[in-house]
Amino acid sequence: MYRAPAIAELMTWHNKNQSIDGKVRHAPNSKAWAHINATWPEFVADPRHIRLGLATDGFNPFGEKSSSWSTWPVMFFNHNLPPWLVTKRFFVILSLIIPGPESVKVANFDVYLEPVIEELEELWKGVAGLDILQPPGCRAFVLKAILMWTIHDFPSYVWYLVVNTGVTKLTLHVGQVPCPNGPRSWGRLFLKEADDGCKGTTLTEHTRMQHNSLVQRSFG
Repeated sequence: MYRAPAIAELMTWHNKNQSIDGKVRHAPNSKAWAHINATWPEFVADPRHIRLGLATDGFNPFGEKSSSWSTWPVMFFNHNLPPWLVTKRFFVILSLIIPGPESVKVANFDVYLEPVIEELEELWKGVAGLDILQPPGCRAFVLKAILMWTIHDFPSYVWYLVVNTGVTKLTLHVGQVPCPNGPRSWGRLFLKEADDGCKGTTLTEHTRMQHNSLVQRSFG
């Protein structure tokens, strides 16, 4: 990325465009970004170091021809870039494709991610980089990267989550806990199949997540 002058200039865009009024406009204004700044000052010292986001989700490449097939691409997003370029096809990094239909399961999902984790660990330690914007003889530097956050729907989130609170992956996956970070005491009620075919888990105390000062929408 740092060997192309135009892209190398964009890679430090975040360092020159911080919000000055406290409003969150893009990733550099987020709490996750601030946490990295406070926890690893040596990483922040060089704005060329990369902050990554990871996303994955299952889809059926065969459309309606095979309803049981599910393929899972694992992609990285470069949040050093301006927000309007982060999700552009040219900048999205496809690191892994997990094929279906039988390979994607909770029990073995972490096995497929092992190569990705190893690469992230290597990037955190640092790899040889070359910055074309620097004068000749000063272009070599140690490039590091950090995984800032992951982005998925709830089932995918459960597969990535290492739960340390005693709640099993299965419990989260079937929706028995409204929020993995919330109290385990939040109420829930499992509905058996009714006449209309509806069944599932109802979160009976989800309104605790709302602040008392919020204006409730009125219907009627």
